Amino acid sequence: MAAATSITLNDVKRAHSAIRQYVNLSPRSVSSSLSARSDCKLHTTFLSTILRRGLAKDGRLAKISVIVPDRPASIVDLAAIAASQQANILDIHHCRTFTSAAFREIEIELMVETRGPEAVEALLRTMAKKGYQAQPFKFE
Repeated sequence: MAAATSITLNDVKRAHSAIRQYVNLSPRSVSSSLSARSDCKLHTTFLSTILRRGLAKDGRLAKISVIVPDRPASIVDLAAIAASQQANILDIHHCRTFTSAAFREIEIELMVETRGPEAVEALLRTMAKKGYQAQPFKFE
């Protein structure tokens, strides 16, 4: 059984420094490049968390909660809207029980990857035009 390793402040600083060198690369390129460096030993889970949080804070990764009618094809409609705005759906969660949606409505949580904050705003506007109530997750 492999021993669990803890992540130190120096590990975080080294990762931050290494990531800054690869800011304009895709997450996959960063991961490959960092893994190839002998002086930067990072867990892939840790690196993934850093990259996802960075993308989210930059507005390229967004979590959106949408209230839709509880009927067939609601998810298909949302996927079509996302595709029309060139947003890539990374994760989708269908909530029926623990939600603020009214009877015969459901809440769908989407995690989407976009070109930036303007693309997220365009996606939200398009959803609103189609009659959907959409709320993005906001960092405090």
